[in-house]
Amino acid sequence: MSVSTAILVFAQSTAADARLKRLAGQPLPNRSVLAQLTRRIRQIAGATALPVLHSTDLITHTGRFGEQMTAALHAAFARGFERVLVVGNDCPALTTAHLTQAAHALQSASVVLGPDQRGGLYLFGLSRAAFENLPLAEMPWQTNRLAQTLSRTCTDWPMAVLPRLNDVNSRADLQQYQTASPLTSAFIRHLLAIGVEEYRVETGSELLRAVRIFLRTGALRGPPVLTGTASSAAVAIAA
Repeated sequence: MSVSTAILVFAQSTAADARLKRLAGQPLPNRSVLAQLTRRIRQIAGATALPVLHSTDLITHTGRFGEQMTAALHAAFARGFERVLVVGNDCPALTTAHLTQAAHALQSASVVLGPDQRGGLYLFGLSRAAFENLPLAEMPWQTNRLAQTLSRTCTDWPMAVLPRLNDVNSRADLQQYQTASPLTSAFIRHLLAIGVEEYRVETGSELLRAVRIFLRTGALRGPPVLTGTASSAAVAIAA
């Protein structure tokens, strides 16, 4: 396989990702689950024989999504690669074998698409020529029209389409993955367990903080001083 093909892992920082996706009920476990997904796709991409680039090293992730994607791809091609595969962190079923298959397909095709169950893409690949001639910034990114729109836009280019895989945008999506292949379902059970355990830790920490605040501000404070009339005493107690 030619080293002129690179994999671009397009994923925002965990903090930015957590503002858009809720894969666990509380902020701390949500960030942990997203971080695990990003770590996994980096490991999978790293297990191929291809160079791996990370969008967080190439761009600042500001502006519209299409502009970010175009900027990241431009930076990747500027490094001399002739073909680039783009993957996110939201498809737990994606394997090194899928990436290798996509890279092989991109040797003869100018466009490779990996559709997800919602009409989006879990992966796509472009040759340099396709990238330079396609209006990527104007594609309906992050919608259920992306795969169909990009496919129709690329009719003049040799195209390969990979098997459909499911992505995850919610905790319910994660739970549905428990019936996937043994390795994938084991990983998903691990993610779901993170959500439960860290929720307990987070809630326990919040309770501990509340107790400490109470001890500092409430428990060490003496009872209200009753002065004046009965009505003024009632006000003091209520306060």
